[in-house]
Amino acid sequence: TMGFREALRQMRADVHGEFARAALYIESPGADPVPCTVRVHGENAMHGGLQGTNFHYAEREDFDVKLRFDVSEITSPVRGAIVTFSETEGFRIDRRQHTDGTYVYCPATTLDAEDMAGLPYPGQI
Repeated sequence: TMGFREALRQMRADVHGEFARAALYIESPGADPVPCTVRVHGENAMHGGLQGTNFHYAEREDFDVKLRFDVSEITSPVRGAIVTFSETEGFRIDRRQHTDGTYVYCPATTLDAEDMAGLPYPGQI
């Protein structure tokens, strides 16, 4: 029988297999793109408010993105690396957050059209 940790590992693998998307990982300018699969996690988040007060004037709403890599494909993503999914969708890794031994999580920033110009993407190369 399968223990809890093994079952959880299998469930994560199933979810990653189902929802991960084809991507290109570009470690630095001029580096060869590495094909991989990446899951994009996103959530709306409020930033800048003063906890415990009604001073909400400083708050802003952002869409926080985390990329999830399979370590068998990309062992150790680096800060500043670029991940592209299409001609118009890509992200820059802010930092490497943590790994559970199978996946590594990286907060990322969405690239705008200017940053995306000329970058390779899956299906193109």
